[in-house]
Amino acid sequence: MKRLIFSLFVLAGSAWSQSLGPLVIDLKSGAIFDLGSPTPTRFNATHTIPYATVQVAAQTGCPETPFRALATVNLTPGNGVRSARRLRMTVEYEGPSARAPRLPQGWTTHIGDDPANDGFGGGGGLNGVAEAHVLDQNMYVYSAAFAAGEVDRIAYQELRLAKGVLHFDVADQYFSWGQPFNEINTTFGKKLFAVGGTGNDSRIYVGLNRVVSGRADRVGCGAKRAILEFQP
Repeated sequence: MKRLIFSLFVLAGSAWSQSLGPLVIDLKSGAIFDLGSPTPTRFNATHTIPYATVQVAAQTGCPETPFRALATVNLTPGNGVRSARRLRMTVEYEGPSARAPRLPQGWTTHIGDDPANDGFGGGGGLNGVAEAHVLDQNMYVYSAAFAAGEVDRIAYQELRLAKGVLHFDVADQYFSWGQPFNEINTTFGKKLFAVGGTGNDSRIYVGLNRVVSGRADRVGCGAKRAILEFQP
């Protein structure tokens, strides 16, 4: 996979309240970069724009990527802000080197449409509950659960993440990842992410070096940077 290099020229300052992103989350420094304001700005710990709130926290045991993050994305924020249709996310991973001697491991990327998502499918409460996650060197996608325990693993792929990049697109009943490019579209089957539309929430939850729910036993090392874009 082609390595992605983010070139950032960032000045510290106050956020422009109407920034719509994109946002860059750096899990090596713990910084959040808002590239949507007139002067790109850097924040630590928490940053909010109409489409997303990102929270970054330190973690132990991961010297090469000593931070984890949770992004709560709202594609229909209201208050006069136009709705977005999809989240586009790029995640860059660490790999073996003299400075970072191990491969990405554990729960490095986790995507769900329920704040209770904790991996391996399922969740609580919402009509549509689906999940996708990168665990060690493997990609998993799980369908929505229509009843307790009724979850299908609908995709699985072995990956080579060392110093690599994955691109993700998440929309209503749609999910893609790559490279190489793979996609799942269940518009009529209604078995994937329920994002927006009649009766559905418009939120997507992303965990980086952790699962969405925050389970202490499901964390990871190796996701070093992510960029979040909000597509009309």
